[in-house]
Amino acid sequence: MNDQADQASERGLVITVSGVHGSGRSTHAKKLAETFALRYVSSGTIFRQMADERGISLE
Repeated sequence: MNDQADQASERGLVITVSGVHGSGRSTHAKKLAETFALRYVSSGTIFRQMADERGISLE
């Protein structure tokens, strides 16, 4: 996990938003984060970071 995900987990509050491509996941998740003063963490960013650390290509 990255630092942002660790911090959210330590606070005891984790909200996940899922849906199909183009359904507005990121838009809604960012709005939730803004409205409730939460940290926005993108799972795609986490997966890309993990792959990069392991030398794995996602293409």
